[in-house]
Parts: sequence; C-alpha cells; structure tokens
Amino acid sequence: MSQSPPSRHFMPAIPSLEVYTEEGARRGTTDLLSPEDTRHQVVERVIHLALCLLETRQGRESLVDVATTVIQERNRRRIRHIYNRRMEDLPGVIDFFLGTMRDNFPMTYLVFADGGEASAMKQGGTDIMENFSPKLTGRMTLNRVIIDNMVDCLRPGQPATAGYNYLKFKFQMQISVAHEIVHFLTAFLTGSEARRSLTPSGVSMRGFTSQPSSEHPQGMGESGRYWEGLLLGGVAEFYHDPADPME
Repeated sequence: MSQSPPSRHFMPAIPSLEVYTEEGARRGTTDLLSPEDTRHQVVERVIHLALCLLETRQGRESLVDVATTVIQERNRRRIRHIYNRRMEDLPGVIDFFLGTMRDNFPMTYLVFADGGEASAMKQGGTDIMENFSPKLTGRMTLNRVIIDNMVDCLRPGQPATAGYNYLKFKFQMQISVAHEIVHFLTAFLTGSEARRSLTPSGVSMRGFTSQPSSEHPQGMGESGRYWEGLLLGGVAEFYHDPADPME
C-alpha cells in the first residue's frame, strides 16, 4: 500500500503548531521547522489523529473518567488541585481542555531518545482553569528516529512494505501522543503546583505505579496508562523488528 505525503490542503491543521529539531534545543537556538517540511507535516498529522481519538465520544468519556479519578484521589488524600466546579460540569471542562490543546498545542521537539515514542514535560501552569495555556504549561518531545522513519516511508521508490510500516508508525505515534496529552490533562487540573504534577497512585494500571519513596509514600500513579486501560482495555506496547526489510 503506497502512502502519499501529508497534504496541508486536506489535513486539518493544528493552529500555531511549532516543531523544533533537537539540534536547536541543544544549542539554545530556534531551529523551527517550516510548515512545508515533511517532518512538520508528519508531526501535525500524528497530533491531529491523537486529538481526533480523544475527541470521539469514547475518548471524551475516558478523559472524564481520568479527571474524575484524579480529582477524587487528590481530595481523598487532601492534595491540592484547582478544579472548583461541579463534577457534572466535567464534560464541558474536558471539551475546553481539548479545544485549547488543539488551538494552542505545546511546542514540540524532535529528539533522539533511547526508547519511548513521546514525552510530556511540565514547565509551568496557571491556577485559573480558564487561563490554561498548553504552550506555557509544558512541552512535548517526539522520538526523532520514528518521525524520520515515517518520512522515509513516504519517499518515492521505497519497497512495498513502506506503506504498511508508515501505517504502523502512525498508529504507534497516535496512541503515544494521546497518552502524553492525558498527562497535560493532569497538569491542567493541578495548576502551578509543581513542575511535575503528582498523579495519585490510584490513577494507574497495575504494574505501572512507581515505587514508594519518602516524598511519595504510596508511590505515584500513571494517568496515561490508566487512560489506555479505560479506552483500549489494555496497554499498547511496540517492539523493534530486526527482520524488517527497511532496517
């Protein structure tokens, strides 16, 4: 199956999306990719698909469930959060969160990573939900090797498996980016409390809660894994195939 390069004409844009390369991040310069760069377009498509998944009825319901559990667990442990509305209002708040993520997506960096597809890093926040700004709250990093592989799959003259590989990479990154957006939801609910939002241990899947420590006696949860369990019924994991002819 062949794949055409992403088209900006047909692909809904992520307004104000900024994609940087790792070299720029390391030098402290701003190596901002042009929207016409295929890497930018591939990243835009991945983010769009991740948001589309979360914007479905089931996706929104899963985010309401995640937010409800985060709020209830933090209330139970008397840990601060900034949600100050009725719980019945959560669906509308989730709509606001998703719309804001789409309109003002965090700055995104392509980095060379030892494993892992994507990562969300909290850098700030606001204690007024209506002032939520994803770009000011944190940033997103994506595995540059995977994005480069997706670009390679789109180049003319690739073997017949390239189209199938592109679809696999696209699914892999869609789930991974959606997972990280859930971490931004936790940051949205906890405001400016800390650079790393504490996810209660009750917001996780078995096997993904961190070990107890002096700072967190009950360990820390993993809201992204918790979301995967709610929406997917399990955890999505991906593995390297040394027999792939495109290696």
